[in-house]
Amino acid sequence: MPLEKLTAMNIVHEVGMSGRPEFYSGRGAILTDLDSSLLTKIHDLIKREHGDDASKNFVEMVVNMKNLSASDFLTCLYHLESSDWKYSGFQSDLPGGIAVAKDREGRYDAVSGMMGAMDAIFVNRSGRDETEMIRNPFLEEIGYEPKPGSKKRRFSNNAGYTTEEF
Repeated sequence: MPLEKLTAMNIVHEVGMSGRPEFYSGRGAILTDLDSSLLTKIHDLIKREHGDDASKNFVEMVVNMKNLSASDFLTCLYHLESSDWKYSGFQSDLPGGIAVAKDREGRYDAVSGMMGAMDAIFVNRSGRDETEMIRNPFLEEIGYEPKPGSKKRRFSNNAGYTTEEF
């Protein structure tokens, strides 16, 4: 009898994250929700559980995500899993990174939705986007080699984002 492989949600729980995108709703791409060490652990578990091709597709997903908020990341990760771990260019369509929980009947929970929207408006007013500070150390850690001619954005403490060509 073959052992069952970990699902994406099991993997996320294994590394200490909530598996619910709405938990992180509206907070933006911040290092306190998602960081490169979590991405590395998730990558390694995907590779162990689902193989090299699945882990390579996970890396392509991370490389191509416009915003690495935890809500957007989880939405894309679950889509990747539902696509048999094949990345097709899917991008999260959560408006402002706001995910809303559904009840058991599949209806949206209005209270959770309002709380997520209020959090996005009043708590995350800074609009922080630490996507590159989340992504770049992960890519360096796993030895990712970008395609020739592609550009990599780096975060510079004093001047915002800079790009360099490979």
